[in-house]
Amino acid sequence: MLTVDARLELFKKQFPKEIIKVVQEREGQDHSILEINHTWMCKSSKTQEGIALLEREFNLLQMLQGKISTRIPVPLHYEENFLVYAKIPGSPLIAYTFYRLGNKQKMKLVFEVAQFLSQLHAALTSEQIASLHLTQTDWPWSPEKLQSHRHYLEDQQELLGVFDNLMKIYHDVRALAFEQKLIHNDLNFRNIIIDPMNGQLRGIIDFTDIAFDDTAFDLRLRRENPIDFVKPLGLAYAAMNKTKHSDDKMYSYYFATEFSRYFKYKQDFRKIN
Repeated sequence: MLTVDARLELFKKQFPKEIIKVVQEREGQDHSILEINHTWMCKSSKTQEGIALLEREFNLLQMLQGKISTRIPVPLHYEENFLVYAKIPGSPLIAYTFYRLGNKQKMKLVFEVAQFLSQLHAALTSEQIASLHLTQTDWPWSPEKLQSHRHYLEDQQELLGVFDNLMKIYHDVRALAFEQKLIHNDLNFRNIIIDPMNGQLRGIIDFTDIAFDDTAFDLRLRRENPIDFVKPLGLAYAAMNKTKHSDDKMYSYYFATEFSRYFKYKQDFRKIN
């Protein structure tokens, strides 16, 4: 991973006229971001695998410019493990802010996010998607991979019963035919940027986890996103695209994610010990 000093030197080289006054570092699970002068976002990966994903994000953002009405990061520079884009003004959405909005403000925000997803899912041609070497998402884990870790629940019989019932639903919905499309795959509240004063959507960020898969992954329930946001989002998206909203997918994809998270923790803990 690049040090802070190394990234600052790369920034100075590309933007020699910018006088650096303020630097803030933000640590994510897989990436580190330097915010410079409250204007520039410099993103780097913490892993070797993530470097290729960062380059893919740069290429994707270039392809998406002008194809989506919602504001997204404009990539200004990329070299190995160093992506620079202009900050989108606003604040990440949080549950507290969402619940403070009036009903009309909430519905307007939900509609705007649904519109973003609708445009994103149809933004690229099959040739462009192929050029990005996109695959189906590996998060949550597949039904088969989850089943192979079932032994971690053998001493928790009640939870094991819940797991078995949910896996049947998850297996069934993954077996259903669906049209693969470009998906954001990480539409957590923190990646939805709003005006904190009125709840207006300012932009969507973080396209590192893009995939070519079921659009329902972008509409699933998430730990960070309350059901009062997710359910109307799914219904608004279905109305826009003349499709049917699936509660089974919304919930089963969520629980599959939580079991994936739990099994990964147990797996990593075993490696350490």
